[in-house]
Amino acid sequence: MFKSPSYAVASNFNATSVALGDLNGDGMDDLVVGHGVPQGISVSLATGGGSFGPFVSAFAPRRLGGVALGDFDGDGLRDVAMTSIATGSGSVFVGYGDGNGGWVDSFEVVASPGRMFEAAVGDLNGDGRDDLVFALLDSDSVMVYVSNANRTLTSTGRYFTYNSVNDVAIGDVVGSNAPDLVISIGDSAGIAIFPGNGDGTFGAPSDPLWPFFAQHVALGEIDGQPGLALVTAAPARTSPVD
Repeated sequence: MFKSPSYAVASNFNATSVALGDLNGDGMDDLVVGHGVPQGISVSLATGGGSFGPFVSAFAPRRLGGVALGDFDGDGLRDVAMTSIATGSGSVFVGYGDGNGGWVDSFEVVASPGRMFEAAVGDLNGDGRDDLVFALLDSDSVMVYVSNANRTLTSTGRYFTYNSVNDVAIGDVVGSNAPDLVISIGDSAGIAIFPGNGDGTFGAPSDPLWPFFAQHVALGEIDGQPGLALVTAAPARTSPVD
């Protein structure tokens, strides 16, 4: 269980997303926050004992959706991926970690078919670099991008579900030793699983699992048993659909 909240990090922005990761190699996870007013991201480095230093802003102005951390170029340092959203369009913006809590380079993918928000990170093709999967807002699909050694991203496809996408998680849930996509879909349609092929592409989705509304999904080892557990979260609703 968790202790009561003991520390608040003051800020002067409207936070829309948050991620944790060790940006400067000191063994402590730091805060990376995306915000809409003012637009951009800010970093607060951990100082020990559960405390954090002042926020330092970067990559502004950008109207951000989600923020995710990963090693997208395989150099062992934490990089940051952000979705920049606008009406009818979207893009991916990636900053490469300098090992000191900042970023040294970046690129942007602008050929998105829609606004991207929720992001999942994982090595989809076994090359040692993290890849990205984004849920498209107001859409029934997700976009998959694999990272390249030259700090570019390559789309391996757009994958359609049965209904609007709420969130996406990455993990081997079908037992094929390849990462799969677990997607929560809207209007009480439940969960869909896209089995991974191990090369950054995916097979046809499963039939929807247990029809109920799931806003967010996460995969993890929570009971000490083989296999991943699926955790879902949703606002209060009526009883599950029969």
